[in-house]
Amino acid sequence: MPKDLAEAARLLAASALADNTDAQVEYAIALFNGTGVERNEPVAAELLKKAARKGSAIAQNRLANVLAVGRGVPADPAAAIKWHLVAKAGGVGDIPLDTFMQKQPPEVRAAGEKAAKPWLDAIKEARESRS
Repeated sequence: MPKDLAEAARLLAASALADNTDAQVEYAIALFNGTGVERNEPVAAELLKKAARKGSAIAQNRLANVLAVGRGVPADPAAAIKWHLVAKAGGVGDIPLDTFMQKQPPEVRAAGEKAAKPWLDAIKEARESRS
């Protein structure tokens, strides 16, 4: 059966609009790459933000990468560090983002760490309540 990338993108878009977190991530990736749909990085970045805020570690990692380089949104190193740390705590590490973080000035790293703290505390609490 041949691939129908446009139909796949349409179905992902419908699921993303229905607030399916996984679909938001996958549709954002399709929008970034122009797979089956016209490339639209700003909309893709917004979908990643939405999914990241709902706790998707994959979206948090992708959003950190987007914020590190400024694809679809202005570059924001502190926010990139925040989402990288949150994604990492959620099980999605990223060696290039580790390197990016280490290359940032101390005040930028500190701002990212401070912004990540409430998220990291919530992740820690959730883990403790399950054990």
